[in-house]
Amino acid sequence: KVFTSQIAWGYLLSKITSGRGDEGKENLSILAEQIENYLNTNSNHENIKKIAKRLARAKDIFLLGKYQNFNIIKEGMIKIIEGSYIHAHGMPAGDLKHYAITLMEKGVPVIVAVSEDVAKEDVINAINQVKARKAEVIGISSQPHVGFDYHLQVPDMGETQAIMNVIPLQLLAYYMAVELGNNVDKPRNIA
Repeated sequence: KVFTSQIAWGYLLSKITSGRGDEGKENLSILAEQIENYLNTNSNHENIKKIAKRLARAKDIFLLGKYQNFNIIKEGMIKIIEGSYIHAHGMPAGDLKHYAITLMEKGVPVIVAVSEDVAKEDVINAINQVKARKAEVIGISSQPHVGFDYHLQVPDMGETQAIMNVIPLQLLAYYMAVELGNNVDKPRNIA
């Protein structure tokens, strides 16, 4: 809740300073409704639980995002590590070819956050690269993609899409921790 609130506050502050505070308030109001709808839809939870069960058996999990989704996948990485104690690595989709591509092989889980923005084509290219190496892709997006093995569909929220994309990541981390029997309220070794 803190991470999501901080991003929403930063978004609103930027809108206010640019003279578009009313637009920012309206966008956040719509976003809040969509998040509530997402959280109150049982099929979303069931889909995420199914994926969490699979990911709870993984040795390594990779997360890819770009532009507005880069810090979102980093937050997902942190939450997955804290709750499941499984190694996760979040990186910009464009960095994949510099080093992490060597670790992509059959069955390696790769979570990808995709928005309808300027970075979409680069992220789709990264999906194609990991799929060519038979990695298992979990896509978070408003639209399905042929490269997704699993799709966590979220509504298209435009410039607040990244805030929406973090919700399934947080739920995924939560359900992974529950699946593994870990205390979601007190991760080990966290100060």
